Amino acid sequence: MTQWSKGLQSQTTEILYNIDPCIFALNERLGNKGVMMKNCDDGFGYITLESCLAEEYIIRDHVTDEVLGAYTTIADLIQSGWAAD
Repeated sequence: MTQWSKGLQSQTTEILYNIDPCIFALNERLGNKGVMMKNCDDGFGYITLESCLAEEYIIRDHVTDEVLGAYTTIADLIQSGWAAD
């Protein structure tokens, strides 16, 4: 599986691990349901502040809210090809 650059992987880890409410609030002000995520396989979704606080990294589809992936660690999420967009 193709992976994102180490820099983007580190940035994703930092965003999801530090759970900066300002980043989540900014995304909501822009009309998003959470932090925008992208997958190496051309998938797109979002992850909510609540999901990160619960350490349940659930990525959902922007339109349908269907669960695109659920992970117990940030490392698993990144290994599956997801990154902050």
